[in-house]
Formats: sequence, structure tokens, C-alpha cells
Amino acid sequence: MCIRDSLETETTGFDLKKFAPFIHSGNILAISEEVSTAMYHIERNGNAKVILLDLSIKLTRLLHAKEAKIN
Repeated sequence: MCIRDSLETETTGFDLKKFAPFIHSGNILAISEEVSTAMYHIERNGNAKVILLDLSIKLTRLLHAKEAKIN
């Protein structure tokens, strides 16, 4: 078994093409920053359940944000 194979996961019913419209230039940097911050706090031995709950709430808000229209 290759290391790469063990890192890949498959979720039934998940289609990247359906998820892609929610990621756009208006939220990608904020999403990246929030995930990095959560990883940092978990590495510093923060309570993972609380940190991941906070991250999921923040990501929900970011994913539902509309992209700003440029005229």
C-alpha cells in the first residue's frame, strides 16, 4: 500500500463539480486563513472539538457568502 493511497479518501455522494461554485475569489483567502488558524490551535493542544466546531461555523458563513460583482 502506497502512502498516497492511504491519504486519499472517498466520500460517496460528494461531487467536486457541485462544491466548486461555493469557492470563489471573495472567500478563498479567508477559508485558507481559517483552516490554517484552526490547524495552529490544534497543534498547540487546543480542544479539537471546540476548534473544529468553530471552524465549521466560520466555513459555513464563508461558503454561503456571495461573490462581489465587478462592473
